[in-house]
Amino acid sequence: MSNSQKENSGSSEIELEKEAQLPAPVKTIRRMVLTIFNPMLAMKLIAKDPDWFIVPLMFVVLALFSFLQPIVVMSKMNGPGNMTLYVPNVNKTLTLNDLKSDAQKIYWSTNLMFYLISILIGIIILVLISKILFGKTEYKSVISGTSYASLTFVILGIIWLILMLSVPPVNINYKVYNNESFIVWPKGIKILWPSSYNLSLKDDSKIILPNGTYTTLTSYLDSSEANGSKILWSNGTSVISLNKTEIIFFNGSANTLVWKNGTMYEQYTIRNNTTFVLWLNGSRFIFFNETRADPVSVMKYFSEGLTSNTPKALSSVLGMILPNITRIWQSILLIILIKEAQETSWIKAILAVFIQQALLFILMI
Repeated sequence: MSNSQKENSGSSEIELEKEAQLPAPVKTIRRMVLTIFNPMLAMKLIAKDPDWFIVPLMFVVLALFSFLQPIVVMSKMNGPGNMTLYVPNVNKTLTLNDLKSDAQKIYWSTNLMFYLISILIGIIILVLISKILFGKTEYKSVISGTSYASLTFVILGIIWLILMLSVPPVNINYKVYNNESFIVWPKGIKILWPSSYNLSLKDDSKIILPNGTYTTLTSYLDSSEANGSKILWSNGTSVISLNKTEIIFFNGSANTLVWKNGTMYEQYTIRNNTTFVLWLNGSRFIFFNETRADPVSVMKYFSEGLTSNTPKALSSVLGMILPNITRIWQSILLIILIKEAQETSWIKAILAVFIQQALLFILMI
């Protein structure tokens, strides 16, 4: 053993003796600080004297962080909190504030579950790899050390949240007709309908499929175009609308609407926006500018708006750079841990962690 190795070993022994005098919570918090500022010493101490208090403590830390994350994200949704959303087959009113609150709860539980599953699977893989490569498993050190290494999730996650605060908010552009809210899509929204479907507008708002079910993507028909009638569309067939006041049909060979008086329209108006009907391989694409405001469409609008508002450089930092730094930082901590716990070479420790991270990457964790 070289002089430097003897000095490092002696230093670790001294630190272990100091820690032996500390109560569990103080020792754990001290090691958390060392994990950030002196990872070499921290992992050596954890490898030689693993502790269990870090496991419940990290659960609390991850739960708090997972709680903050959706609050920051959903704060980017701008719109009237009392805006009523349409929820089919539910006898209660859902507002935009209700949606944001529900989304925060779902995101919180989903994020926390993701972190916990990631840590658990990482531990299991590392334990199995250690058994294969070294013939033995220091599972206490692996569990304790992996829990400390999960601090990287929180530290880089806080940076992620701070950067997210700079993203411009998404303003929900909407209109209200007949006490119902409709989202105005900035680029419209495309829906593919099979040519065999007969579609109708009921109550100037709901699109009905042949089986009688309602779609969640709906639009408001300007009554001035159809004299207040509820229009039924059909490919190349004349049909009578539900209130029997108008007869219309599509001409299957052209992108036109044909009314009973012979007037042909290449486009028709939904309120003050234009919706185009196109034919493609026997099916029709319908482009709506406005759809009924329901939870699914609002979240889709918000997600697309948030992506659009995030600068490309910042998007790369949030989606690629920070996650990769987290993975690399965590790998370095685990390499030190495995080397000290298994008393093996750097090459074998690197190989063990490399295999673990490769498997986690394949599992998209």
